[in-house]
Amino acid sequence: LLTDTLMKDSLNGELYMHLGIVQYRSENFKMSLASFNKAVELLPNFPRLLINRGVLKREMKDFNGALADFNRAIYIKPLYWSALYERAMLYKETEDYEAALADLNKLVQMDPTKFSPKWQVAVIKKKQGKLWESLADYSALCIEFPNKSVAWNNLADTEMLLKDYKCALEHIEKSISVNPEYAGAYLTRGEIRLKMKNSKQACQDFYKAKKLGEGETKEKAEAYLLK
Repeated sequence: LLTDTLMKDSLNGELYMHLGIVQYRSENFKMSLASFNKAVELLPNFPRLLINRGVLKREMKDFNGALADFNRAIYIKPLYWSALYERAMLYKETEDYEAALADLNKLVQMDPTKFSPKWQVAVIKKKQGKLWESLADYSALCIEFPNKSVAWNNLADTEMLLKDYKCALEHIEKSISVNPEYAGAYLTRGEIRLKMKNSKQACQDFYKAKKLGEGETKEKAEAYLLK
């Protein structure tokens, strides 16, 4: 339908952008990029379009191209929440953690009620090895957002890394009670139980994580079960 419309209106940049989004969702990345490129030719100063193309380029591992698009979007609209967040996720993926934290902290200042930037700050601090700072951030998140299963899960995982297995087990149970279908929590509980020398119950958790999970979570659960 979009392609038929474009044949009648070939200078409509927004139509090319929507076509690119559809192609991206179908994982037809090369065609999506071609559509976004055509859209940018027609609408060079449209921040939402630049963000979409930047996200695609990041997915295609063209990190410099993605950064250029995010930077351009922010130049046009300096306090554009989505552009700052996507740039932060790019910095995170390329392990430029301080740059990622700078963008995320700016987002927290812009809107302290949002979960995602605060959560990502804690995730990045954990990646940096700042476990106690990460623990404090996750604890605060669990108080502010008690119905976020992923926050309780990550709190428990950090406590496990700090070898506080009792608290880790208590908080992973909270994660599961909030969302019994969250595969990551069963994976984490299995890891905690392994640390506590309870291999039988750990295996039960890994089976559950494998059943519910997909992608990396499922792969990790399967790897534990093969050991």
